[in-house]
Amino acid sequence: MEEFKLLLISAERLFYNGPCVSLIIPAFDGSWGIMAHHAEMVTALNPGELRYTVGYNTKCNTFKFFK
Repeated sequence: MEEFKLLLISAERLFYNGPCVSLIIPAFDGSWGIMAHHAEMVTALNPGELRYTVGYNTKCNTFKFFK
């Protein structure tokens, strides 16, 4: 699997800036799965859980956010 650069930011701070293999986000229109070579995008997120995998391990990192 290929990696892509993931940048997670909010108006207050930087949460993560680094490599990522896969990403699942709670977008305003449903959950989206994203992998390398996905079309670039900017979207609004719903409160919930964002999951991303770093490197080639199977551990999934979780970031929970709320309004």
